[in-house]
Amino acid sequence: MIGLYRLVLMTVEQQVDFFGIDNVSEAVAKLWNGKGAGLQNESIIAHAIEPNYAVGQNKDWKLPGGFPWREVYWYYGEANKQPLATRGYWDKPFNASRWATQGNDAYGRSQGMDVLPDVKQLQVMTRRMAEAIEKMVRPPLIADEKLKNQPASGLPGHVTFMPGLDAHNGMRSIYNVNPDVNALAQNIEKITDRINKGFFKDIFMAISDLKGDQRSATEINARRSEAMQVMGPVVENLITENLRPKLKRIFSIMQRKKLIDPMPKSLQGLPIGFSFVSTLALAQKSASIGSMEQMISIISNLIPSFQEAKDKVNIDILIDEMGEMLGTPPTILFDADHVAKVRAGRAQVQQQQMQQQQLHNAASTAETASNAAQNLSATQIGGGASALSALIGNKQ
Repeated sequence: MIGLYRLVLMTVEQQVDFFGIDNVSEAVAKLWNGKGAGLQNESIIAHAIEPNYAVGQNKDWKLPGGFPWREVYWYYGEANKQPLATRGYWDKPFNASRWATQGNDAYGRSQGMDVLPDVKQLQVMTRRMAEAIEKMVRPPLIADEKLKNQPASGLPGHVTFMPGLDAHNGMRSIYNVNPDVNALAQNIEKITDRINKGFFKDIFMAISDLKGDQRSATEINARRSEAMQVMGPVVENLITENLRPKLKRIFSIMQRKKLIDPMPKSLQGLPIGFSFVSTLALAQKSASIGSMEQMISIISNLIPSFQEAKDKVNIDILIDEMGEMLGTPPTILFDADHVAKVRAGRAQVQQQQMQQQQLHNAASTAETASNAAQNLSATQIGGGASALSALIGNKQ
């Protein structure tokens, strides 16, 4: 059964505040009325969120109203004819996201499981290092029995007096402690590095950990691509199992509360929902822009020699795809109908300009021909004939 079940400790005061005095048990109500220290007595409360249907001995707990999910509180380990509180939900009100899954295993696996031995070792090594330093500063001492019940101090500047002091009595270390603190510190640092890598610190902090000479665009792009390859499936799984269901429930609540404007008549009755694009998904898409830019550069270099290359690129789809990959708001780009109208208007203007240019060229040509004819008619070639008459073959 898919559900959420837990046990929680609640004091008398918390129970009355949460469930009301009329719903708690007689023992809890008696403690509440008695006030005093009894208000801090605790009870184990069972809490369940599960599908709303009759099951087992608590068939009366099924909520009316057609709710797909119910929430129930009751006293754990006690016979309960009626629950402490119930509530119905139209959507599943909880999410149990998993870091990663293996096969058909319902339980997920996290990086904490992988680094747990290192974490325990780090705790032991840190404690041992602290003990070693403490023994160097405050070593275990051995003292002459004459000092028993006598004032003694190990603080700097303090003096402990005793009679007959020689080399074999007095107060001294039981044994000499000389641990290699540097080796312990190095070992702790190695363990810490393993834990950091196990939790993908080098991936999450890839840009922040770059040195000055590594902060180039190429280095950053390479690290970003590596991070998306490693963490992409995990983050998408968390978004699918955790974030998207939450957004879906929020959307449903807003619809029931009339917080969303009603859909137009043309869309009513259609199965319309919402889509969520994560930042990681945008980053993964934007990584493809590099290859698109390279393709555009190649085509641009080919166009001077091969004009047919520009016919291969659909510039409208290219701009739309790049805008979507970058997460650009679609409102800043015109739709296809508007673009078609603009281009049709531009083509019409260009056609009119071409026609005007052709008329201008024709008039210019006619004027040039007229001037040439006048010049030829004025040019005499002898015998009373002009160059124009000779050109067209007229005889005097």
